[in-house]
Amino acid sequence: MTMESRTAARTIAVLWPAALVATTIAHLATATETQRQAADREPSHAKELSQEFRAAAQRVMPSVVLIESLRGPRATPQWRRLQQRRNRHLTRSEVLTEDDPSNPRDERGSGIIIDGSGVILTCHHVVAGADVIFVTLSDGRRFEPIDVRSEPDRDLAILRINTDGQLPAARLGDSDGLQLGDWVVSVGNPYGLERSISTGTVSATDRDTSLSPAPLIQSDASSNPGSSGGALANLEGEVVGVLAGSLGVDAGFQGVSLAVPINGARQVAEELSKRGTRVHGYLGCDLQPLSPRTSQKLELPREGGLYVLYVAEETPAARAKLLVGDLITHFDGEPIDEQHPFKKIFDDVEPGEAHRLLVFREGRTRHISITIDRRPGANSLTPPHPPEHKHVPSQPFCKRFGLCVDALLPEVASQLGYDADATGALIAGVETGGAAYKDGIAAGMLVLRVNEHEIRTSADFARVTSMVPPEKPVLMLIKSPDKRYLTILANQETR
Repeated sequence: MTMESRTAARTIAVLWPAALVATTIAHLATATETQRQAADREPSHAKELSQEFRAAAQRVMPSVVLIESLRGPRATPQWRRLQQRRNRHLTRSEVLTEDDPSNPRDERGSGIIIDGSGVILTCHHVVAGADVIFVTLSDGRRFEPIDVRSEPDRDLAILRINTDGQLPAARLGDSDGLQLGDWVVSVGNPYGLERSISTGTVSATDRDTSLSPAPLIQSDASSNPGSSGGALANLEGEVVGVLAGSLGVDAGFQGVSLAVPINGARQVAEELSKRGTRVHGYLGCDLQPLSPRTSQKLELPREGGLYVLYVAEETPAARAKLLVGDLITHFDGEPIDEQHPFKKIFDDVEPGEAHRLLVFREGRTRHISITIDRRPGANSLTPPHPPEHKHVPSQPFCKRFGLCVDALLPEVASQLGYDADATGALIAGVETGGAAYKDGIAAGMLVLRVNEHEIRTSADFARVTSMVPPEKPVLMLIKSPDKRYLTILANQETR
């Protein structure tokens, strides 16, 4: 190879990597620019969702107000302790305790403007027992309500304030249209942090809890002290629920937020506006829904329905001759199932109205007419009587259900918190890990019914259960001192 050829080869060897690097950089720069332009042209799904959250919050925030409820005399803790020392002798621990439940406490909550003339919807517990209430609007103006009307049963209340001009009323949506997984936005005043927003998804649309006689909306949009009465909105900025609180420890939000569906809340608000109070219908019986799975296990003719647990004397249910063990399948021709829960149907019922029930009893379908009464005060038909001492006779465990029963003696019944003349088979023992144990049954409870048979004694229990084929589950009506409930027990020996 000549000198010129070797020089040319070395030049190519040097220039080739440089050219390759330059080309690669150019391609990368072009790709990066293309990606940037694409990102500019088409916002990501996250950005679009963020914009929807922002728009929904902006629509609902002007209609959310801060509510301050002041209770009891205004005094510093030091003054209160001084007055206590003067009035009675206290221990040091009592003097230092500031969280005395007898001392009234102020509360901050939220509310929703539902009428531009000055009507505000909130939770009953936010304003209950308040000596003074203040409402602060989103523009900072502060008012005292001229009227407060409450519905404790549904934990709802309306306030009316006098203002000059129209207020920004919320747009109310359709809570029946909510579905699991829908995005929602909550707006409230948690811990006094005004008009805070949070987002989440709907976890349940008809959650039954002890907090309300009607189903609630469950979501994971945060709800903390001060949020109660605030708005739960959909992505259109329409209010679909009234924040009612959360479940979990007191330390903070645990991901379970509850709200009163706006369809029911709107109805309550309208009734409070017109009448000043809400009139409740009353059947006079305790009912428990049966799930489709339970209905299938018991080989009932249709899925769902309401099992009659208890009928109080001299009530509409008693006059209509409803019996314990009846299964109510229809109310005014409307099926009672997961799509048409009884709580939603019965919420519209007025006292004095006559209604038609379709009842399944002892293998036959019956039509029953019932006239609703006005509810007489307390909800519970069987108020709790917690026992101070419990004595349960010792008995060997039976194998079929993992429990054993004994005779219920009057003196034992009294010690267990029941009436002395109570009847039923006393559950005297529960096998650890057995079928009854896993279903929450405990010693000291009573068995009142097995399938369609009333159980008055332990002999009844033995006779009736022996009639049931081993492969068949049984439906038991169980009673504790404070409640009744249904359970299905299968023969654990055949599992």
